[in-house]
Amino acid sequence: MILDGEAGQVVLAGSEAALLRATFDAAMVSACPSCRSGILALLAFSEALDDAPPIETMGELRVLVEDAPTLHLYVVDESSSCEHPVWRDPGYEEWADIMDELEE
Repeated sequence: MILDGEAGQVVLAGSEAALLRATFDAAMVSACPSCRSGILALLAFSEALDDAPPIETMGELRVLVEDAPTLHLYVVDESSSCEHPVWRDPGYEEWADIMDELEE
């Protein structure tokens, strides 16, 4: 799942996430080394989408990027039960704060 930190989100099928792996890697500015959760730089992700393989939710992703209220998007690896014990860069706090806010 990709979130914009407010109400916007796009849920990707596992196959879509796998197809976008290189796209995520090109834009990832902080990530858990144990799973695929992390923070994407909005501009870099937008540019990387231009070269991404076609997926069913591409239109939704483009709308999310265009309407995002911040410079980051947040990736949640829903296929993992990881609690991110080794994610130690400062991005983890930003990601965790957004996840907490969205749970409220």
